[in-house]
Amino acid sequence: MTEGSNQIWYDLITFCLMLIGFVLLEILANTFSNVFGLSGETKVFYISAMRIITFSFLFAGANIAFQGIFQALGNGIESLIISICRQIIFILPVAYCFAKVILHFMDFEWMMWLTFIIGEWISTVIGCIFMKKIMKNKVN
Repeated sequence: MTEGSNQIWYDLITFCLMLIGFVLLEILANTFSNVFGLSGETKVFYISAMRIITFSFLFAGANIAFQGIFQALGNGIESLIISICRQIIFILPVAYCFAKVILHFMDFEWMMWLTFIIGEWISTVIGCIFMKKIMKNKVN
């Protein structure tokens, strides 16, 4: 097997693991709320948040894999950039903007949880760009 086909397998395994986590949390969101002893409005809010946030897992797996690959290839800066992007740069401004919208339209509390999906997705795009550059310059 070539290095490229190995990478495809690693990416596929990472995606499958994150997909399993996604499916389990979608199915068991109510059960997990009981583990934490939630009830009433808090339980409804928790279940809604979990069902939205779990979609970000599909992109988070790619970002975690990218970070590991970049570090292994000696590209720690790219790994750091992905980490900061997914945890700070894209989460906080989007959450701030959504919070401003939510203050005016109180029925959109669920929008806050979209920040995780948006942050992970944008970071995945950046990771793909870095990966393409690294593949061209280092691997090939």
